[in-house]
Amino acid sequence: MKTYPESIMRKVRQCLELDSTDISRDKEIMQMSKNEVFEHCCAWEGLINYGSTLRGWIKSIYGVEL
Repeated sequence: MKTYPESIMRKVRQCLELDSTDISRDKEIMQMSKNEVFEHCCAWEGLINYGSTLRGWIKSIYGVEL
């Protein structure tokens, strides 16, 4: 099972309208695709629906496909 740093988990939890330390849905979060987790992190930071755009920029600029 993939794991994410606590800082990422906190963002995703908050995006899911949980307290940042509420681990009740962590199993569900760990089953999300990396793109879903990235979208939640972007949304929490105010970048709603920008996940695909940001991944495209990273690929274009750095040559790294996420």
